[in-house]
Amino acid sequence: MSIEKPTNEQETIFNFIGRESIHGFIITDFWSIFPDAHVQDSRTGKMYKVEFEYRLSSFVKHNHDPFKCDFVICWINDFGKIPLTVWEVSKNSYPTIKTARKKELQKFADFIVAKNTPKPRGFSSKEEIGRMFQSLKNITESRMKNDE
Repeated sequence: MSIEKPTNEQETIFNFIGRESIHGFIITDFWSIFPDAHVQDSRTGKMYKVEFEYRLSSFVKHNHDPFKCDFVICWINDFGKIPLTVWEVSKNSYPTIKTARKKELQKFADFIVAKNTPKPRGFSSKEEIGRMFQSLKNITESRMKNDE
């Protein structure tokens, strides 16, 4: 079964399975957690851990750990270059799988964490902090007067 133009991750997986004769890899194990699957190179027998995404940007959005994945298979590369090998199925782009350098992977992992970490809402200036304390002082004084 193959989906000609996937619209989500599951359809991307079906499309990949349908192109087995093109890329020479078969899925041997599949999970509902990251990474999605083990695939085997039918020529060499080598096993790889892969993550499927419809859009490559979802790899970052889902906060995936690049150290736990050998390469990414996506329908659309809407993100650009990353340290992992990326197969863009819509373009029949199946580059040789290369092992990323640890330094590059760490930099990418740090980027993913930073991108997905909520930024603390702080005060932008001393003036703003002063206004906050003045507001608290006013509230406290108002409550003290009401208690009298």
